[in-house]
Amino acid sequence: MKAQTTNTLSRKNGQLGTFKGEPAIIADSKLNYPYVYADWCNRQYQEHIDNHAMQLIALTIVNNIGCPHEDAAHTVVADQMGISKQDIEKARVGVSADPKIQAAMNFVHTVLKSDGKITEPEINNIRNAGYSEDSVSEIIALCIVKLMF
Repeated sequence: MKAQTTNTLSRKNGQLGTFKGEPAIIADSKLNYPYVYADWCNRQYQEHIDNHAMQLIALTIVNNIGCPHEDAAHTVVADQMGISKQDIEKARVGVSADPKIQAAMNFVHTVLKSDGKITEPEINNIRNAGYSEDSVSEIIALCIVKLMF
């Protein structure tokens, strides 16, 4: 099994090259934790926040906390979903042309910057952008999960 896994990883890495200095296999292989984790996140959050928005929000989070493996994983998933390279790059710095997604990115930045000490006006800003209580909870949970891993 080890030889088969090594061959698969080597073949995939040869096809993909690198991403931001990391072997691209980190972002693409289902045998690798970050990819599996990003896929799990997609399935967990699809009920309240669409996957497109969640990937962009996740990219904002992981780049805010400086996690290249998670960035690679979410980049591959976003690319596979058809999100443009420009939108991916903008999400890394917390920018979106969509006002609702931008509100979530601003909220994420506030959550991370304030160590989770969120004020009522900040919660109201994201609610006013159209996010439900469940959606706000999922965004906060995603911040927590990304900080833990």
